[in-house]
Amino acid sequence: MTREARTAPTGHRAVLPITVRWAECDAAGILYHARVFDWFSEGRLAWLRGIGHAYYDDWRARGIDLLVREANATFDRAMRPGDDLSLVVWVDGRQGARLRFRYTVRHQGHVTVEGFTEHVFVKDGRAINLVRVAADLDQAVEEAMTAVPSPSAY
Repeated sequence: MTREARTAPTGHRAVLPITVRWAECDAAGILYHARVFDWFSEGRLAWLRGIGHAYYDDWRARGIDLLVREANATFDRAMRPGDDLSLVVWVDGRQGARLRFRYTVRHQGHVTVEGFTEHVFVKDGRAINLVRVAADLDQAVEEAMTAVPSPSAY
């Protein structure tokens, strides 16, 4: 029985193909759990590129960082070398200086991992109100969160 994802993506989403590599696995040939956070990071970068504001070119160039405040992953199925996966990334919410990304990883239609990361907008070591520091980035995030999703592999 295929379990549906716990939360459905809304707004703009990024979809990344991933193939599990042997180097990402433990001695038993199963994906080492910490590797999904690398995937989540790549997914966030793709999401930001998808809204037209690449992290290193637009955010970091202005001295704005998205620091991880919290990270979580729930594993439902083992993943092995050669498995072709699909990672779906979207922004689930925003409150003050915080932004929450959600992630769903699927293999052959089955949810294998779900997770989230919560980030804080930071400049010069302090949490910031993005609209005051970079109104264009704030607007891009808001528009992406409310955009009508286009069809995807989700």
